Amino acid sequence: MEHSLAILPFIISSMLLLRAQKGKFNIAFFIIGGILWLLLIPNAPYIVTDLIHIHEQSRMPILYDSFLLFSSALVGLILGMYSLSQIDQLLE
Repeated sequence: MEHSLAILPFIISSMLLLRAQKGKFNIAFFIIGGILWLLLIPNAPYIVTDLIHIHEQSRMPILYDSFLLFSSALVGLILGMYSLSQIDQLLE
């Protein structure tokens, strides 16, 4: 679930940038897409807050939980930054 929250702003920004590069400029599409992107972009780095839930459990080693949560948080941050870069290109 968390990965989908991180990838949604990236998908929206990719669609907006692709349409702008193809010259298919539709102001309503860009306004709606921009608002959706703005509402969803905080979810990408939000995965980092899951790192506070790492603790010793009897079933899973702490190293496994640490690696899994850290890699998910890193992917969320990368997708968020790349999405922000695409919006920056779009606004230029």
